[in-house]
Amino acid sequence: YMSMYVLVMYCGLMFVQVDESGRNRIVWPAIDYCGPDPLLVNIKERDECDMILESRMLDMTNITPRGKQILSTELGMKAIPRICTNKRNKNKNKKERMGMNRRLEMKADVVVIGSGCGGSVVAAKLAEKGYKVVVMEKGKYFPRVENRLLEGASSTDLYELGSNLSTDDLSVFIFAGATVGGGSTVNWSASFKTPAHVRREWADPNGQHGLELFESETYSRAMDEVCKRIGVQEEVEGGAGAESLANAMLRKGCEKLGLDVGWVPRNAGRDHLCGWCGMGCKSGGKMSTARTWLVDAANRGALILSGCEARRVKMERTTAAAAAAAATMSPSPGKKEGKKRWRAVGVVARVVASRRNAT
Repeated sequence: YMSMYVLVMYCGLMFVQVDESGRNRIVWPAIDYCGPDPLLVNIKERDECDMILESRMLDMTNITPRGKQILSTELGMKAIPRICTNKRNKNKNKKERMGMNRRLEMKADVVVIGSGCGGSVVAAKLAEKGYKVVVMEKGKYFPRVENRLLEGASSTDLYELGSNLSTDDLSVFIFAGATVGGGSTVNWSASFKTPAHVRREWADPNGQHGLELFESETYSRAMDEVCKRIGVQEEVEGGAGAESLANAMLRKGCEKLGLDVGWVPRNAGRDHLCGWCGMGCKSGGKMSTARTWLVDAANRGALILSGCEARRVKMERTTAAAAAAAATMSPSPGKKEGKKRWRAVGVVARVVASRRNAT
């Protein structure tokens, strides 16, 4: 697999190289690739969704005076300098040691780790109930209207490990979103409900999981509500005439085999066929969480902290529960530690590209 991995990386590197004008003069003409759609590149104006989201977005890698004021007034943020006792810093003066080990403490009712398809829904529904919600996202926020639709820049900015994440044996590449909106920002808009046979397997009391919730009417209603909010539908403007050659041949083959064929359910309008959804969907036609659930959460007072990675969760009996998050809060050397307190812990999951569990 190593030779194949190197070959794929080399071909990809040749493809993404662009000059000052944002064009690749060698590979693109050879494969008849047009490059970014000029109709999309010219989109410059933010819409209401963008403005609502950005009004509650704080970049924790570069906190502005406005950001400091919001953190102080809404989350009660306070800096707590502490002297480092680490031997490596023993020779530094007191001022330097205190600066490199400043802890920022903020208070909230709920801390949601991750702003993707799961975290954004949780944040919106809890904010609707009146909770003070903070969403922590390790990826940065890249405004939709500033997207240049270039594969190289999009891979670096929007994907986990710059889209170079793979399985241990290098046999499969894993394209996981690592930006505000998570995977919903970069996926191709396919939106499937949990299949009935999977729900039965998960709910089987004699099976491995025994989670009865998944065959309940409550779960069905929840799926319907999510799909409705992100605009899932199965129609495409132009019908079969809008299919690519590859999809047309696939459809024809399935029909000859007597298989049922239908459109993939998508969280995009029937006229949305831009082809650049994997690079952030500059048109805004794809209803990602950054245009739906996160906007709902922001509209109800939730704060989204981008560039803020949750590295550990600490449980303390004396405070019911506490979350400790370490993040680079500014471009200056050293790291600052942030602590957020909440009332309860809701989920345990494994993090993509990590062998550690996050709670």
